[in-house]
Amino acid sequence: LCMRWFALASLAPLAFLALGVAAGEEKPLTLRIAPQSGLYLSMPVKALWEGTLGKEIRGLFEREIHDQLKEIRDATTFGPSDIERLTVVADDMTRLQGNDVRIVTLIRFARALKNDGVMAQILPDARSEKIHGQRVFVRAEDGVAGFVSRDGLTMAFGPRKSLESLLDPATPAIKGRLAEAVAASKEDKLVLFARPRDAQDTARELTAYLPAARTVLASQGLLVQAQIGTESTFSARFDFEDDKAASRGYKALNGLRALTTLSLSGGRESIAGKSASFKTLLSRIETSLEAATLEHKRTQVHFDMKLTLNQAERLAMFKDLLVPVKNAARAVRSQNNLKQIGLAMHAHNEVRGTFPAVATYDKDGKALLSWRVHLLPYLGQATLYKQFKLDEPWDSPHNKKLIAKMPEVYAVPTTVAAKPGETFYQVFHGKQTAFEGKRGRNIANFGDGTSNTFLVVEAAKAVPWTKPDDVPFDPEGKMMPFVGGHFEGGFHVVMGDGSVRFFKSTLSEAILKLYIQPDDGMVIPNHD
Repeated sequence: LCMRWFALASLAPLAFLALGVAAGEEKPLTLRIAPQSGLYLSMPVKALWEGTLGKEIRGLFEREIHDQLKEIRDATTFGPSDIERLTVVADDMTRLQGNDVRIVTLIRFARALKNDGVMAQILPDARSEKIHGQRVFVRAEDGVAGFVSRDGLTMAFGPRKSLESLLDPATPAIKGRLAEAVAASKEDKLVLFARPRDAQDTARELTAYLPAARTVLASQGLLVQAQIGTESTFSARFDFEDDKAASRGYKALNGLRALTTLSLSGGRESIAGKSASFKTLLSRIETSLEAATLEHKRTQVHFDMKLTLNQAERLAMFKDLLVPVKNAARAVRSQNNLKQIGLAMHAHNEVRGTFPAVATYDKDGKALLSWRVHLLPYLGQATLYKQFKLDEPWDSPHNKKLIAKMPEVYAVPTTVAAKPGETFYQVFHGKQTAFEGKRGRNIANFGDGTSNTFLVVEAAKAVPWTKPDDVPFDPEGKMMPFVGGHFEGGFHVVMGDGSVRFFKSTLSEAILKLYIQPDDGMVIPNHD
């Protein structure tokens, strides 16, 4: 569930990443961030979600994220509008290179959680213990822990040692820029605190090619505050050891600004004709960088910038951003559909002793109903299956009425036109295929191995889902034109072992035919 929040955040040019301290309990909960913390990242989720940009983005993305949001809300009883702030805190960043950085995530809710089992869903198999008076769930296998405050307004999860420090009254008070960052988190701002100097060893390769970056990374502290909206403002404060170091930092940042501006100019030219909206965005950022103020003030360097996009420009950019997101969401849906179909095929084999035949036939050998109909009981669609007259063809007056009831699992999420009740999920059938003859094949009779044999593919042409109409295999003809066309670069297939794979549209005819034939004794060569 936690990972899904981050996945949803990536759908927008926003990031859902801040501390809220719960109040109103019998004994107020006070959270103490460790003074050595190297990273503090905080975002006002509710304010962004319900703000102008959030509404614009939701209007475009709502269909793509609807299922994920519903799943999260059903499991946890909360959604983005219920999260006041989301915070990520990381400890000593000098351990970054050894992947030993401990990260704590803190969520402050706008309303109290009602679901007492939320932590059990996030940390299954965790045991409960008291740490400094707070009930904490700890997972023994890896030490990851979490808790929800008694008033239901604060949730935290991370390594047990980090939560212990967070709850320990003896943890020293924070000060300086870190304290300033925590204080700024009370406003509707994105707040970032970091200690660049702690990351010097990790960034050694970068600084070798970009000496100016090495100078900036000498900064002892960095505080960034951003107000995200129709006019976004960004301010950054770099702290250096002394005035001379700050002077060097100022010159380095000025050089990096010039280099970034030059790169943005080149970037605009490289995407010319591809994305007018992103070309506009790069132009706005370039102009804003040039107009931004950069000042050296004693041991500090201050950077302030404004970025404005009008509504038409924002919507055009979001729509361009929507294309790859929609494509990725469609691909995931098709993969899930094929996975379910593959599992149903295996369930059919378990119960009936074979995979389903490509169709059922009457006494005269006429095909009646597709394998897709006979898979229904194994897809949780037994009620629909019982509505069919199995001794009648797919287009009989009775059975024809059921075409409109096609289950979602057979709907390929494609931009290719298809009539209601039509599907692109089909099998190769005929001699030398997994669907040869009028009887189904047992899973043991895949001489080449189930992982090397196609079961169901995304076909190029749609057919009524109940109709016994699939792709006839021609060993001498071209088969590639019969598959794909729904996703850029290739097509999805569920294999005989139930796994779902993506094959490139550049797959050769010879290799394609090897995958279609389950028992030809030929070794499939390596391919892209």
